[in-house]
Amino acid sequence: MAMNFKYYKTSPFVITILALSIPATYFSTFIENVIMKAEMINDMYRYVGIFSAVSLIMIFVYLLNEFFWKYFFFKWLVNIPNLNGRYEGELRSSYKDQNITKKCVIEIVQNASKITVNSYYADEDGTETSKSESFSEEIIKKNDGFYDLYYFFKNDANTLSKGLSNHSGACKLTFYPPKKELKGVYFNDRPYKGNISVKFTSKHIEGKF
Repeated sequence: MAMNFKYYKTSPFVITILALSIPATYFSTFIENVIMKAEMINDMYRYVGIFSAVSLIMIFVYLLNEFFWKYFFFKWLVNIPNLNGRYEGELRSSYKDQNITKKCVIEIVQNASKITVNSYYADEDGTETSKSESFSEEIIKKNDGFYDLYYFFKNDANTLSKGLSNHSGACKLTFYPPKKELKGVYFNDRPYKGNISVKFTSKHIEGKF
């Protein structure tokens, strides 16, 4: 996942980086002095230099982006919900002016700067009929404290499923933390629309229905 900083709180983040530069510089100097005493390590360090102050700060930023953001202590730097995992439920569609119900699985892979949403749909017998992948995503905090997840998606239909074809669309899901549920609406360019309701079931990503 590429790193960007749209979910970071700018002022606290900048202040933190500036504050970290002081201990990082001292620690870097201390490590370099130790390394200088060992000739073999010293020769390697000339080419690598992983303990420079800048490198140490970049390591912290990487760890924050990938892991630390999930913990309460770091919410003052990045305050978005952790949606990682597998959610299962159903989709109700207006397909061909009928109220069609399909089983639905949504899998979310997320860090502090990027979120990807993959969805899988199946008939009642468990036969997968289509799957979709998000290509533009946004998490927005509402006035009531809950979060809305917006994304555009492209859907690949199972060629064996009659009446289905590849298409694209948009979806808005609201995250309800107490029950770890995602509920919302979608529409596509065929054009059909419907409702989605799924509940968290596992941290494991399966990549299929």
